Amino acid sequence: MSVRSGDLHAGLRRVRNQAVHRAKRLDGVHPTAYVHPSAQVAQDLRAEEYVFVGPGCVVPAGVRIGRYTMFAAEVAIVGDDHVVDTVGVPMQFAGRPPSRPTTIGRDAWLGRGVTVMTGVDVGEGAVVAAGAVVTKDVPPYEIWGGVPARKIRDRFTGEDRERHAAMLAGPVLPPSFAPPRRRLEDDAPSTEQAEERPHLCVLTTAHPLDDVRVTTKIVGAYLDAGWRVSWVGPDHSFFAGEGYRVPGVEYHLTPASQGRVDRVRSASRVTRAAQQVRDVDWWYSPDPDAAATAVRVARRQGGRVIFDIHEEFHGAMLDRWTFGRPVPAAREAMRRRVAATAQRCDVVVGVNEAVLAPYTAGHPRAFQVRNCAPRSFAAQVPAASAAPAHPLRVMHGKGLPGNGTPVVLEAVAQVADVEVVVFPGMGSVATAPRWMPDLDARIEALGVRDAVVLHDAVAHDAMPDVLARCRVGLVAYGRDMGVSSLPNRLFEYMAAGMAVIVPSYAVEMSALVEDEGIGLACDMEDPAALAEALTRLRDDPDGVAAMGASALEAFRARHCWEAEVGRLLEATTP
Repeated sequence: MSVRSGDLHAGLRRVRNQAVHRAKRLDGVHPTAYVHPSAQVAQDLRAEEYVFVGPGCVVPAGVRIGRYTMFAAEVAIVGDDHVVDTVGVPMQFAGRPPSRPTTIGRDAWLGRGVTVMTGVDVGEGAVVAAGAVVTKDVPPYEIWGGVPARKIRDRFTGEDRERHAAMLAGPVLPPSFAPPRRRLEDDAPSTEQAEERPHLCVLTTAHPLDDVRVTTKIVGAYLDAGWRVSWVGPDHSFFAGEGYRVPGVEYHLTPASQGRVDRVRSASRVTRAAQQVRDVDWWYSPDPDAAATAVRVARRQGGRVIFDIHEEFHGAMLDRWTFGRPVPAAREAMRRRVAATAQRCDVVVGVNEAVLAPYTAGHPRAFQVRNCAPRSFAAQVPAASAAPAHPLRVMHGKGLPGNGTPVVLEAVAQVADVEVVVFPGMGSVATAPRWMPDLDARIEALGVRDAVVLHDAVAHDAMPDVLARCRVGLVAYGRDMGVSSLPNRLFEYMAAGMAVIVPSYAVEMSALVEDEGIGLACDMEDPAALAEALTRLRDDPDGVAAMGASALEAFRARHCWEAEVGRLLEATTP
């Protein structure tokens, strides 16, 4: 059976659960138990591991639910509401009888719209068919249905029942969730059902549909938390190709931007598209112009705004628009403009503290949500034995000046027995235009053709296989980008069990590497310094292996997305 990744789905589910549990004050509910935000649940509920309580359920006081049990949508436990046999007193004024406890055993399934009378026990392993009304105890491992509910047949008997009961009495099993069914056109949720769920709308003027942070992480986290998700922005993908869509997301797309001038115009197109999206609780924007648009749209149509800051917009990113030349006046004007937008947003998050600081002074709800990889990324990396010790294979990434490629090539020219992996363009090595037009000429001039592995561009879900063949990962940004950077790929290197080399001037990166003992830091603008770091790692394969093991352990414990996104979900959960 096809299943969703246990690490990713269970991790995101647990983070989302914690936010809902806190909001509903469900201290007796296990962290792995899912309670839909729309469910009406008494605060004394006791629910064990991996309980599922679906949308619209009603669970009064005095209920205990065993592990693995599922309540489909609109299950209700009712009764003990009014005294009905007091002559001469209207029922509304006659008071209530004493509440009776209700127990639903382990691994039970109550179908959609089931009604259970209080005081009833539904046994372990029992199944109750949709729409049934349960007025008396349901024995273990029986399937019941009807109004009032009666036995239909046994679920398990004999040895099968004994084996299943032994499993339920044993240790809690690791999660292995079935994927959601693909909906047919006529099985889509009604407008009323959709509006019951909180609604997040991504509003972007530039980010591609397959952006790792926005799509895989933010959108994935909110979908897993049961939210309705929409996307407003240009119709283009970076690696995934034409027609890329995420199941469960409602798209309102505009034509892709054609060049820098058209990129500026995209804000007006996105604004018009956003006006067609209704009932939004939170607008999420990862671009400063899109965040400003979201603030204006939210004022007219309702909702609040999340501004997600990925980098310093007034630094090296702005310099690309001034032909690589820093213009101090333009930088300060941009900083002020982005800061003004941030102050008008309800929540501001950033990939690290350094990118938040220039824009969020005094903001009451600004905090870091680092760009960590999900735990499932580590699970997808094949065995480390796929990476040979010699030559030392090093992942560099995209071949771009901003990524430090010229310095990396010069460093590799100074070190023997090292290979560096470079993605030269968006597509096949043989046919795709180079991001760095003189890349091949530089490789030939430095005599490093045999030391540079030009690799076809791959979709993000193929990266674990690529990284498995490398032992070291580089983050080679110069000072303009590197000082404040804490990129996603650092955490992907850690998830792949790789040692790393990072810029010594990258404040948060270098501190993380030193604290966790997972690699080296050097001046990435100095080819000789990088060559020295590569030589040290090449000559110490046992040390590289130990750093990689420490990186993977630290990633799983402290630096994964599931541990990071919880604060954002908590801040935005109704």
